[in-house]
Amino acid sequence: MNKNILFPDYNNNILGTPNSILAYFGAKTHHATLPVLDKKLSENYRNIVLFVLDGMGINALNTHAPDGFLAKNCAAELSSVYPCTTTSALTTFETGLTPAEHGWLGWSSYFKEVDECVDLFTGNISGAERPSKNPGIAWQVLAYKNLFEQIKEADSSVECCRVSPFGEYKTETNEDVCNHIEKLCQKTGRRYIFAYHFRPDSDMHKYGCNNERVKADIVLFDKQIEQLSRKLTDTLLIITADHGLVDV
Repeated sequence: MNKNILFPDYNNNILGTPNSILAYFGAKTHHATLPVLDKKLSENYRNIVLFVLDGMGINALNTHAPDGFLAKNCAAELSSVYPCTTTSALTTFETGLTPAEHGWLGWSSYFKEVDECVDLFTGNISGAERPSKNPGIAWQVLAYKNLFEQIKEADSSVECCRVSPFGEYKTETNEDVCNHIEKLCQKTGRRYIFAYHFRPDSDMHKYGCNNERVKADIVLFDKQIEQLSRKLTDTLLIITADHGLVDV
């Protein structure tokens, strides 16, 4: 019955990724770093890019692009955190903390302060398009110090950039993400870039993990990232998923 259940392995986990990045920039770590990433970071790159593709786990890569650029350059297979939701995993990347520590566990949570279930990322009442009585309640109750703040405290000269639908460098497509990364990495100085794309997760939820549209997503993203990698110099491009998915 339980033979296909995978439990989080916190010794080989996405949690190590932000902690390795913190260590690289001289900031305090919260948990063990990731040895395979530490080894690459020891080469001392000017630009560090953490690029998260939502839901594009190892199963998706092996199914849809087994001979692609990402599969050929896979450095490690990592466990996600638990709960393995986008909200909890992205917040782990943003903080270096486990979900039990940062508290952002799922898309929505109940807040007794407003007697409402609130979508954490949007501030809307869950299942509705209207805002909560207090749209900022998640940040008031579950506030955290993100990686940008932690890095800047250790070294104020490091530029920190967020490339995502929610960041200062806004995106809608994976091509947008790649274009922003390319331009930012051409600038002088040291920087940390956190980049995020909401697909293929959004299409997997609508159409299933093995749909042709999802395959087209992954094959396209694989080629776009390969093209990006050829244009970058003095840059470590860390590509990862936040979690995987299965059809149910």
